Order: sequence, then structure tokens, then C-alpha cells
Amino acid sequence: IVKRRYKDFQDLHTKVISVYGFLISKLKEYAKKVSANLPDLPNKGNLSMMTSKADQKLLEFRKFALKNYLQYLLFDKKFQECRYLKDFLELSENRTA
Repeated sequence: IVKRRYKDFQDLHTKVISVYGFLISKLKEYAKKVSANLPDLPNKGNLSMMTSKADQKLLEFRKFALKNYLQYLLFDKKFQECRYLKDFLELSENRTA
């Protein structure tokens, strides 16, 4: 298991958008027809303030949404060779800046 912080997902998303921005905008147009588009990242929220059961459910939803986002990138052939995605998946001691 490779653990990543929310900021790591934000950085990955920014890099993917910068490289594939045109493609993604076209995918979103196409996605309206086929209901398959690059998921948006969920809101970060303030984890230090999350103590109630509702907050825990929100946290679980965010984990699910981040997993969904990552799975979309992994299973879409357009993104499988993305060096930013590969770097994101590397173990921490092997990652480049």
C-alpha cells in the first residue's frame, strides 16, 4: 500500500490537467453523452474538526472518492503512461520531486 496525503492528490490532479487539459475538456464533452468522465477531487474539509459520526462518514466518502479518482486514471489507457501518475504510485523513498 502506498499512502498519500490529500495534497498529493491535488498535485497529481494539477499535473494531469496541465498535460491532458485539452483531452480532459474533450472527454467531459463526450462524457455528458456516455456518463464517464474524470472525477473531480472531493473537497478537503478540515480533518482536525471532524469528530462526529457524520464527519467520519464524510471522511469515508472522501476516501472512496479519491480511490475512485485514482482508479479512473489507472484504468483509462490515455493516462496509464503518464509519468506523473507513475511517480504518484512510487513508494516514497523512490519518488522524485
